[in-house]
Amino acid sequence: MKLYSKPGACSTADHIALQWTGQPFEVELLDKETLKGPAFLRINPAGAVPALVDGDFVLLQNAAIMGYIADTYPQAGLGGDGSPRQRAEATRWLAFVNSDVHPAFSPLFSPGKFIADESQYDAIRAAARKRLRGLFESADAQLAGRQWLAGFRSFADPYFYITLRWAAGAKVDLSGLDNLAATVVEIGAAAPSARLNILAGDGTRLLATTWGETLSVLNLGTGVVLASEPYDDDPRWRDIPDRHLVEVDAHGVRLMPLERR
Repeated sequence: MKLYSKPGACSTADHIALQWTGQPFEVELLDKETLKGPAFLRINPAGAVPALVDGDFVLLQNAAIMGYIADTYPQAGLGGDGSPRQRAEATRWLAFVNSDVHPAFSPLFSPGKFIADESQYDAIRAAARKRLRGLFESADAQLAGRQWLAGFRSFADPYFYITLRWAAGAKVDLSGLDNLAATVVEIGAAAPSARLNILAGDGTRLLATTWGETLSVLNLGTGVVLASEPYDDDPRWRDIPDRHLVEVDAHGVRLMPLERR
């Protein structure tokens, strides 16, 4: 079984799901050029990931691939315990991510697809962030007292994680949604090779996690900078240890180790 993926794209969720099966697989990481290259276009003429090849069988579309992985390796439990109820619950949350959350990012990433007037782009993006905030609030409520969206580890969780990472990068307000941060811990514990840094803020406080990626902090006295790596030679840069939560506010910088609940 071979997965074609692109770093940071939704296909990363399939990569994590394959890791969770504990079974051997191949993965080929593509970039902007190889996505549109003749070799991959023979697999998917649309030039988009994910694509899964299993022998002579080629499967496209994230939700379909997740279901195929779960059914091929039922012992991994990604679709539940085999009961119709658990499969339905896992599929419900996969559908939530695939049909509600993922498409809601499109106006943020490509506002020109929705309106030609560039002066309206900021308004389009603001509306998208508001919509996403509401969706993530629903997910945060679902995760209260739970480690996983469906109540058990399923194929919905890695896909949800990817959208959570997009949200942090697109400056969607995730403040106060503390249950979402726990998702990073759970996925990191279940996929030790995962790389799961997230940064979120609300204008008065910054929260960041380090899990498999580097993070550095620079305290300027008049403000604090968090970056994936130092961007100059200032000796005040400090490396943040792996698997830590970083909180920055008016009172300073605090570190807390991340442990699985």
